[in-house]
Amino acid sequence: MRLFALIILMTSFSAMACPNLAGSYKCRSTTGDETLLNITQALTNGITTYTLTTTDEAGDESTEVVKANGKTTSSIETDPDSGMRVSTYITGSCPSEAFAMKVAIYMGNELLVNVTTRFSKSGNQLHQQLSGSAMGETVSDKIICE
Repeated sequence: MRLFALIILMTSFSAMACPNLAGSYKCRSTTGDETLLNITQALTNGITTYTLTTTDEAGDESTEVVKANGKTTSSIETDPDSGMRVSTYITGSCPSEAFAMKVAIYMGNELLVNVTTRFSKSGNQLHQQLSGSAMGETVSDKIICE
């Protein structure tokens, strides 16, 4: 009986570790850029997986599927223009009632992007805090989505 209660308790803590961010949002950065963001999430074997689909002002859509388990996933593609290898590394985690996604992108051996986005929710608003660097420039932005 105690073992059963412990298993239920551990499962409950795993489920509560990541915030519920599911929804469709219209986002505006401090620079005025607008993006549509749709987030779905699923809990499988105690791991929360977020699917983030963004549509920018030009109508271009991209989707990222990120497991919030602290493990890094990678993908390697070849840039069609330069023929160089582009490596992308994504790590998802849930610190302090937020979802954090760290993205590092290399072209060859050169680090192009190293940005962490922290997602949190307050009422109906989704907050994204970006920090890091891209193309040698500091990235720091707060995006509010409703």
